[in-house]
Amino acid sequence: MLEFESELNNLMSILEEGHKEYLEVGDEVIHRGSWREDAPEIIRILNIQKSEETLKIDGKISKIKWKDFRAIDEEYVVDFLEGVENKWAYNYQIDPV
Repeated sequence: MLEFESELNNLMSILEEGHKEYLEVGDEVIHRGSWREDAPEIIRILNIQKSEETLKIDGKISKIKWKDFRAIDEEYVVDFLEGVENKWAYNYQIDPV
């Protein structure tokens, strides 16, 4: 029962904050570069993958629960465009809009 209550509380906090439960490729998110020292900016996610799989083509993820995405710092990375330049960021640098 505790696991269910914990999951329900997590879902309710997501809904109360107005955030989606999942992060998906194509979503707009808030990015803070330089170890979260830079000012926040809105970016669009191009790719999501586990950081140890960055060199594998099949390691890409199209959709992941926010709680899983944020569970362990530096476990996931995302790719995005800044102007015309391709960039990437660790999961701890990304927040929902």
